[in-house]
Amino acid sequence: MESKAKEQPIELRSEWLDTSSNDILDKLVEMSATDQNIAQDIETLVFNKTISKRIATQLTYDDMYENSDSLWMVMLHSGYLTCDGIMEDGNICLRIPNEEIHRMFDQKIIEIATRDVGRYISLHPFCDAVASFDATMIERELNYILERTIGIRDTASRTVKENYCHEIMNTALHYRDDWRKWSNPERGERYCEIMVEDEDEEWVVLFELKHSDSSKCFTIALTEAKIQIYKCDYAEVLFDYEYPKTHKYVVAFRGRRCKVEEVPLPVT
Repeated sequence: MESKAKEQPIELRSEWLDTSSNDILDKLVEMSATDQNIAQDIETLVFNKTISKRIATQLTYDDMYENSDSLWMVMLHSGYLTCDGIMEDGNICLRIPNEEIHRMFDQKIIEIATRDVGRYISLHPFCDAVASFDATMIERELNYILERTIGIRDTASRTVKENYCHEIMNTALHYRDDWRKWSNPERGERYCEIMVEDEDEEWVVLFELKHSDSSKCFTIALTEAKIQIYKCDYAEVLFDYEYPKTHKYVVAFRGRRCKVEEVPLPVT
């Protein structure tokens, strides 16, 4: 039976508060590369949940980064995490204390997710889908990638969520080193999100990305992306390439799910 947290608080001094740097979070990300449990713990914290850890009462400077247990203790004492109760087995429930630190963790989630894309996931099917100009296949393979990456919380800022979506897709496309890729290239009045070109096969593809506020409202995000494409006249850019195959897609993201639609090119 799972032990329940006691109500009484634990007294711990924040000896490094206001003196530590984000090196602690960087070290946590570094350790998550070889320990998936740490990556899972970070994701749990980001989704406003607690993790249970046994925290040592004493720690020397040399031991700070010795292992994950030591690092959790440093994060508790430095104020990156706070105590949310003590379990009956003596473990301490840890959570992120405030929105400012939440934003720091959100940014680290992006680093972990983009690092793991390609490390644990085959990107060949996704790139094949892009080269086949099949929106249904692109959606299916992109969802496959998203389902296997660490997620970002729904309450993260819109900028962070859109950066997360952008970096995941941009990293996946870099699997094909023979393609030319632009991330946020200047086009028209503003910027398109991602553009991919294959000179040998003579095609160019443009992606406009939007984050959806609800998994039930993908249509709204897709419509916003289409308006962006038409407003900024991205089609003119594609025609400038004079390739026989030019395509543009809108992609709506939320969490680990996405929807993809191709936008018809205007008849000239």
